[in-house]
Amino acid sequence: MKNKSLTLCLVCILVFSCLFYGCREENQSGGTIDEPAITVDYLTGEYADQLLRDGAEHVFGSISMDLSDPANPVLNVTAKEYVEDSSRAAGYYIADRNLTLSYPLAEEARTTFLVGRTSIPKIMTTEEFCKAYTADTSGFATVPSANSAGGTVAANATNVDDEALQTAESDLETHLQSKYYDIYVMNGQVELILAYYL
Repeated sequence: MKNKSLTLCLVCILVFSCLFYGCREENQSGGTIDEPAITVDYLTGEYADQLLRDGAEHVFGSISMDLSDPANPVLNVTAKEYVEDSSRAAGYYIADRNLTLSYPLAEEARTTFLVGRTSIPKIMTTEEFCKAYTADTSGFATVPSANSAGGTVAANATNVDDEALQTAESDLETHLQSKYYDIYVMNGQVELILAYYL
């Protein structure tokens, strides 16, 4: 009799534990919902939509960065607007909104960056994004020296002729304007940056 009730009790425990285990929601570990894999599709879709639902501001444009304080990078956004226009060969044009906005970059911001001329964005941390931006723009930080054969000097040096300096600045501006970004700002700081070429 004792063996029978012990066996019945163990069977009941096993049945109930199987039933409760089957009722668990998917994507849960220890009662916490697991975050989905971080992919470009996830960031451009579900994550961006969630930020907008939570009250984030969306800004489209080109960027420059102020990295004078590496611990607190600032993103400067030259706001643009994508305008559909069937009279244009591409079917659209990018209008300048004549507005520059500055936001600190959140320490844990999710970012994508276009390395080189690839059209496939790479997911990066905030620190990696700042390094990639620096590497991407570093070739424009120097201009040919008027005083040396093939040498370069810093763009802010006084012995550089004005024309060479203007050309270097123009080249950097053209380069920065070739990439566009969707930026999502929450509580005054950038939470998501999505990079692409148009």
